Amino acid sequence: MPTPSESTTYETVPGYPRNTFLMGAALVAVGLVGTLVTGQVQVLLAVVMGAISVVVGFWMPHRVTLDDDGVLCEALARHVRIPWDDLVSVSPVAVAYGSRVLVWRRRRGKGVRTPLGFPLLHRMLSAVEQRAPHVDVSS
Repeated sequence: MPTPSESTTYETVPGYPRNTFLMGAALVAVGLVGTLVTGQVQVLLAVVMGAISVVVGFWMPHRVTLDDDGVLCEALARHVRIPWDDLVSVSPVAVAYGSRVLVWRRRRGKGVRTPLGFPLLHRMLSAVEQRAPHVDVSS
């Protein structure tokens, strides 16, 4: 277990943001081409699903760093810093279609959602408990 003065970074499955973005872009392209060729509006569902995947690939943090100052959640398009005294809880939450995300709740401001696909999730949550005993951590 790292000492509190060290910084530790946890990442989701390798290639997560890139693969999600590429899958979304492919769905958008297939949906647009399918709509143009067949004229069926139902194919636009692929465009919507693809657009959601592109947003998730860019916006949802895929890397979490724990250090003395707090938690840094990093995505391709944004970085969110949560100081330890601002962090209230970390817990998995079910979202659409049975998938689950890890929600980092804060006292002030909006919380952050990260995927549950961290290979060392248990170790990361244990490190959060060690660094910030006041935080409610559930797995």
